[in-house]
Amino acid sequence: GLRAGSHDRTNVIDCADIIVRVPETLRALPEVVLRFGAAPTSKPFNQWLAAQPGVHRILVEEGGIATAGWRDPDLQGDEVVPATPRALCAALAEAVLPTAAPDGWAALWRATNAAARDAMRTAIAEFSDTFEGQPVLDLRAALPAGSTLVAGNSMPVRDIDSFFFNTETSIRIVGTRGASGIDGVTSTAVGAAAAGDGPVALMIGDLSFLHDVNGLWPVHRYGLNLTIVLVNNEGGGIFSFLPQRQAVPDRFDAWWGTPHGVDLRHAVALHHGRHAILDAGDQRGTIAAALARPGLDVLELRTERDRNVAQHNIVWTRATEAVRSALAAHA
Repeated sequence: GLRAGSHDRTNVIDCADIIVRVPETLRALPEVVLRFGAAPTSKPFNQWLAAQPGVHRILVEEGGIATAGWRDPDLQGDEVVPATPRALCAALAEAVLPTAAPDGWAALWRATNAAARDAMRTAIAEFSDTFEGQPVLDLRAALPAGSTLVAGNSMPVRDIDSFFFNTETSIRIVGTRGASGIDGVTSTAVGAAAAGDGPVALMIGDLSFLHDVNGLWPVHRYGLNLTIVLVNNEGGGIFSFLPQRQAVPDRFDAWWGTPHGVDLRHAVALHHGRHAILDAGDQRGTIAAALARPGLDVLELRTERDRNVAQHNIVWTRATEAVRSALAAHA
């Protein structure tokens, strides 16, 4: 993807989710938006873009609507172009006349992006308890060139979107969307491992892991190699970010939190895998060692749902403050 590889990443903005939370960013509005494939993961970014007047939005769908379907949940697309990203960009590069952007436009995005990234890294490093965003930093650092990172749904894909910063290491990031968002995630990672195209790591939540635990069966049967970072917050952690956590606290766990009470190491042993607990802080060495071993490794990070919400809010607050300071410096 754009965030990972030896290509020029100077203008790749990996903290847009944070930048658009600061209203002052509106000084750097786009005139035209080319969107390749489905909508971005970030809800704040999608809402910000949908609220911008006068922006011409072009949806690029390989194969067109007939193949990809109508992937425009905010109904903001002005036109759809059926084309592959490579073919369209090559044609645009030949057809569009070189025109300089307004002075400081790209520089403003780069400055706020760097400020947000540094602030998030600093905030995460200060946590003494386990934090669900930490494995993203560690996977980014531990995965070698040619690796595949499979993003689980709900919080893992959102944390990967938030904390997987630009890197010169060539890492492919893929995901899947099953029934209720959690069906078949492990099976997708096992399929990637079966393809044999470099090391494969999966970052997944506990409910998704339990839902597809027998998807691990082929790993031992066919001698595959797979490293899983299992974020266990004892239920559906994403729902703790929603209003119902405070609105109906007495019914929240039964309806949304859904704690399972399962010792997940036994599920790993069932499929001949190795299980270990990840401690707080930088665990890239542990992840790198698992990636280098054959077979199945499951590294479990145990967290707490309400604490995880508070930690995310700390990171977001620190990052938005840094963005405001960067904007003031470029006023």
